[in-house]
Amino acid sequence: MDHLGAWLQIGSAICAFVAAGFWAWSAVGKAPEMTWAGIADLKPWLDDAARRNRWAASFAGLSAALDGLATLAG
Repeated sequence: MDHLGAWLQIGSAICAFVAAGFWAWSAVGKAPEMTWAGIADLKPWLDDAARRNRWAASFAGLSAALDGLATLAG
């Protein structure tokens, strides 16, 4: 494998680890209580989880793209 392919693979692996970190972070913590008193806390909690999932999906997509480019490079 040439140097470009190796760097693309390294970038892919780093992005995959970052994605895994964001997905693990989005799973940490307990959802707010599903009561009328806790309903105000639900939307911010869901927004945070969705934001972390978007970041994780973005890094996973970048990892896949870099891996594909590494395959094409060689």
